[in-house]
Amino acid sequence: MKKKLISLLQRKRHIVALSTILMTFIVMSCLFIDSVDITQMIDGKAVNYAKAGTTATFKMHGHIKVQGDPRNDKRLVFGFLAPKSWNLAQNARVSYTEDTFDPNIGEQNMTLIPLTEQPSNKPGLSWSAALMQEYGVGTNILEDMEWAAYWTRPYNGVADEIHFTIYVRVPVGNKNLRFKPSFFINSTDDNFSTSADAKEM
Repeated sequence: MKKKLISLLQRKRHIVALSTILMTFIVMSCLFIDSVDITQMIDGKAVNYAKAGTTATFKMHGHIKVQGDPRNDKRLVFGFLAPKSWNLAQNARVSYTEDTFDPNIGEQNMTLIPLTEQPSNKPGLSWSAALMQEYGVGTNILEDMEWAAYWTRPYNGVADEIHFTIYVRVPVGNKNLRFKPSFFINSTDDNFSTSADAKEM
Protein backbone atom coordinates (compact mmCIF):
# COMPACT_ATOMS: atom_id res chain seq x y z
CA MET A 1 0.00 0.00 0.00
CA LYS A 2 1.23 3.45 -0.79
CA LYS A 3 -0.09 6.68 0.66
CA LYS A 4 0.02 9.86 -1.39
CA LEU A 5 -0.86 13.28 0.00
CA ILE A 6 -1.98 16.06 -2.32
CA SER A 7 -2.43 19.48 -0.70
CA LEU A 8 -4.19 22.46 -2.22
CA LEU A 9 -4.26 26.10 -1.14
CA GLN A 10 -6.51 26.59 1.85
CA ARG A 11 -9.80 28.33 1.17
CA LYS A 12 -12.34 29.95 3.45
CA ARG A 13 -15.25 27.51 3.35
CA HIS A 14 -15.64 23.78 3.84
CA ILE A 15 -13.26 22.29 1.30
CA VAL A 16 -9.87 23.70 2.17
CA ALA A 17 -7.42 21.02 1.15
CA LEU A 18 -7.24 17.48 -0.08
CA SER A 19 -5.34 14.49 1.22
CA THR A 20 -5.41 11.42 -0.96
CA ILE A 21 -4.68 7.95 0.37
CA LEU A 22 -3.46 5.76 -2.47
CA MET A 23 -3.47 2.05 -1.83
CA THR A 24 -1.20 0.06 -4.15
CA PHE A 25 -1.24 -3.73 -3.96
CA ILE A 26 1.98 -4.98 -5.46
CA VAL A 27 1.63 -8.73 -5.12
CA MET A 28 -1.05 -9.66 -7.66
CA SER A 29 -2.92 -6.52 -8.66
CA CYS A 30 -2.34 -2.79 -8.33
CA LEU A 31 -4.81 0.01 -7.71
CA PHE A 32 -3.86 3.57 -8.54
CA ILE A 33 -5.43 6.95 -7.87
CA ASP A 34 -4.45 8.99 -10.93
CA SER A 35 -6.02 12.30 -9.94
CA VAL A 36 -8.66 13.88 -7.72
CA ASP A 37 -10.81 16.86 -8.71
CA ILE A 38 -12.41 18.88 -5.89
CA THR A 39 -13.20 21.92 -8.05
CA GLN A 40 -16.63 23.41 -7.35
CA MET A 41 -18.56 25.93 -9.42
CA ILE A 42 -19.51 28.91 -7.25
CA ASP A 43 -21.16 31.91 -8.92
CA GLY A 44 -19.89 30.71 -12.28
CA LYS A 45 -16.30 30.36 -11.10
CA ALA A 46 -14.25 27.22 -10.51
CA VAL A 47 -12.99 27.26 -6.91
CA ASN A 48 -11.53 24.78 -4.43
CA TYR A 49 -14.10 25.31 -1.68
CA ALA A 50 -17.84 24.86 -1.23
CA LYS A 51 -20.43 27.14 0.29
CA ALA A 52 -22.53 26.03 3.23
CA GLY A 53 -25.92 24.75 2.14
CA THR A 54 -24.76 23.56 -1.30
CA THR A 55 -23.94 20.15 -2.75
CA ALA A 56 -20.27 19.41 -3.38
CA THR A 57 -19.06 17.09 -6.13
CA PHE A 58 -15.74 15.24 -5.96
CA LYS A 59 -14.22 13.16 -8.77
CA MET A 60 -11.48 10.58 -8.45
CA HIS A 61 -9.83 9.03 -11.52
CA GLY A 62 -7.94 5.78 -11.17
CA HIS A 63 -7.04 2.47 -12.72
CA ILE A 64 -6.37 -1.11 -11.76
CA LYS A 65 -3.76 -3.47 -13.20
CA VAL A 66 -4.29 -7.18 -12.74
CA GLN A 67 -1.50 -9.67 -13.32
CA GLY A 68 -2.03 -13.37 -13.74
CA ASP A 69 -5.37 -15.10 -14.07
CA PRO A 70 -8.62 -13.08 -14.21
CA ARG A 71 -10.41 -12.55 -10.88
CA ASN A 72 -14.04 -13.44 -10.34
CA ASP A 73 -16.68 -12.11 -7.96
CA LYS A 74 -14.56 -9.06 -7.04
CA ARG A 75 -15.61 -5.54 -6.09
CA LEU A 76 -13.83 -2.19 -6.05
CA VAL A 77 -13.97 -0.59 -2.59
CA PHE A 78 -13.95 3.18 -2.04
CA GLY A 79 -13.65 5.09 1.22
CA PHE A 80 -14.31 8.78 1.89
CA LEU A 81 -13.49 10.83 5.01
CA ALA A 82 -15.66 13.85 5.83
CA PRO A 83 -17.22 15.60 8.85
CA LYS A 84 -19.84 13.60 10.73
CA SER A 85 -22.24 16.51 10.27
CA TRP A 86 -22.37 15.65 6.56
CA ASN A 87 -23.98 12.29 7.49
CA LEU A 88 -22.46 10.48 4.52
CA ALA A 89 -24.43 7.27 5.02
CA GLN A 90 -27.71 9.11 4.59
CA ASN A 91 -26.81 11.95 2.27
CA ALA A 92 -23.92 11.05 -0.04
CA ARG A 93 -24.49 9.67 -3.51
CA VAL A 94 -21.49 7.74 -4.82
CA SER A 95 -21.27 6.45 -8.38
CA TYR A 96 -18.66 5.31 -10.88
CA THR A 97 -17.88 4.69 -14.52
CA GLU A 98 -15.48 2.12 -15.96
CA ASP A 99 -14.14 1.45 -19.43
CA THR A 100 -14.25 -2.34 -19.67
CA PHE A 101 -17.45 -4.08 -18.61
CA ASP A 102 -20.20 -1.48 -19.17
CA PRO A 103 -18.45 1.52 -20.73
CA ASN A 104 -21.54 2.87 -22.49
CA ILE A 105 -24.16 2.97 -19.74
CA GLY A 106 -22.78 5.95 -17.85
CA GLU A 107 -22.61 6.23 -14.10
CA GLN A 108 -23.43 3.22 -11.97
CA ASN A 109 -24.25 3.42 -8.28
CA MET A 110 -21.85 2.34 -5.58
CA THR A 111 -23.59 1.09 -2.45
CA LEU A 112 -22.71 1.67 1.18
CA ILE A 113 -20.96 -1.43 2.51
CA PRO A 114 -23.10 -2.95 5.29
CA LEU A 115 -21.57 -2.74 8.75
CA THR A 116 -21.90 -6.52 8.98
CA GLU A 117 -19.39 -6.94 6.12
CA GLN A 118 -15.83 -7.23 7.41
CA PRO A 119 -12.59 -7.19 5.40
CA SER A 120 -10.98 -10.55 6.02
CA ASN A 121 -7.72 -8.93 7.10
CA LYS A 122 -9.48 -6.78 9.71
CA PRO A 123 -11.62 -9.32 11.60
CA GLY A 124 -14.20 -7.83 13.91
CA LEU A 125 -14.24 -4.48 12.11
CA SER A 126 -16.50 -3.10 9.43
CA TRP A 127 -14.80 -1.46 6.45
CA SER A 128 -15.46 2.03 7.83
CA ALA A 129 -14.17 1.04 11.28
CA ALA A 130 -11.07 -0.51 9.72
CA LEU A 131 -10.39 2.76 7.88
CA MET A 132 -10.73 4.75 11.08
CA GLN A 133 -8.44 2.36 12.94
CA GLU A 134 -5.80 2.47 10.20
CA TYR A 135 -5.88 6.16 9.23
CA GLY A 136 -7.91 8.00 11.86
CA VAL A 137 -8.86 11.53 10.77
CA GLY A 138 -5.70 11.98 8.73
CA THR A 139 -4.02 15.34 9.26
CA ASN A 140 -7.23 17.04 10.34
CA ILE A 141 -7.44 19.06 13.54
CA LEU A 142 -11.19 18.49 13.50
CA GLU A 143 -11.81 15.19 15.29
CA ASP A 144 -15.53 14.92 14.51
CA MET A 145 -14.90 13.06 11.25
CA GLU A 146 -16.07 9.74 9.86
CA TRP A 147 -15.16 7.30 7.12
CA ALA A 148 -17.84 5.85 4.89
CA ALA A 149 -17.07 2.84 2.68
CA TYR A 150 -18.76 1.91 -0.59
CA TRP A 151 -18.36 -0.81 -3.18
CA THR A 152 -19.30 -1.65 -6.74
CA ARG A 153 -21.31 -4.62 -7.86
CA PRO A 154 -19.33 -7.89 -8.14
CA TYR A 155 -17.41 -8.42 -11.38
CA ASN A 156 -16.16 -11.58 -13.06
CA GLY A 157 -13.22 -11.80 -15.43
CA VAL A 158 -11.35 -8.85 -13.90
CA ALA A 159 -8.08 -8.73 -15.84
CA ASP A 160 -5.50 -6.49 -17.49
CA GLU A 161 -5.95 -2.71 -17.06
CA ILE A 162 -9.26 -1.08 -16.19
CA HIS A 163 -9.81 2.67 -15.82
CA PHE A 164 -12.51 4.09 -13.58
CA THR A 165 -13.87 7.38 -12.26
CA ILE A 166 -15.65 7.68 -8.92
CA TYR A 167 -18.07 10.54 -8.19
CA VAL A 168 -19.12 11.72 -4.73
CA ARG A 169 -22.03 14.16 -4.45
CA VAL A 170 -22.93 15.27 -0.94
CA PRO A 171 -24.66 18.24 0.72
CA VAL A 172 -22.06 20.06 2.79
CA GLY A 173 -24.44 21.20 5.52
CA ASN A 174 -24.85 24.64 7.05
CA LYS A 175 -21.70 24.82 9.17
CA ASN A 176 -18.53 26.54 8.02
CA LEU A 177 -15.78 23.98 8.52
CA ARG A 178 -12.10 23.65 7.70
CA PHE A 179 -10.96 20.11 7.01
CA LYS A 180 -9.09 17.87 4.61
CA PRO A 181 -11.23 15.15 3.01
CA SER A 182 -9.46 11.87 2.26
CA PHE A 183 -10.02 9.16 -0.35
CA PHE A 184 -9.24 5.44 -0.21
CA ILE A 185 -9.36 2.59 -2.74
CA ASN A 186 -9.06 -1.14 -2.19
CA SER A 187 -10.76 -4.27 -3.44
CA THR A 188 -12.39 -7.37 -2.09
CA ASP A 189 -9.49 -9.24 -3.71
CA ASP A 190 -7.09 -7.69 -1.19
CA ASN A 191 -9.49 -7.13 1.73
CA PHE A 192 -7.38 -4.54 3.54
CA SER A 193 -4.17 -6.55 3.56
CA THR A 194 -1.99 -6.20 6.64
CA SER A 195 1.02 -7.96 5.14
CA ALA A 196 4.17 -5.91 5.62
CA ASP A 197 5.51 -7.34 2.37
CA ALA A 198 2.64 -5.75 0.44
CA LYS A 199 2.59 -2.41 2.21
CA GLU A 200 4.63 0.74 1.75
CA MET A 201 3.85 4.03 3.46
